[in-house]
Amino acid sequence: MTTEHLTKLIEMVDGGALKVHVEKTFPPEQAGAAPQNQGKESPRGKVALKVV
Repeated sequence: MTTEHLTKLIEMVDGGALKVHVEKTFPPEQAGAAPQNQGKESPRGKVALKVV
């Protein structure tokens, strides 16, 4: 994946052409629990770490 690809993806998300469904977020201290929860509620949702 190149910078150009990432730029195009960002443009698609910002323009509403591409939507990412985040099923659940985890703080960094619970990062180990994220893989076990992926797909439990919805096979389409993504699991993300919340970094502030």
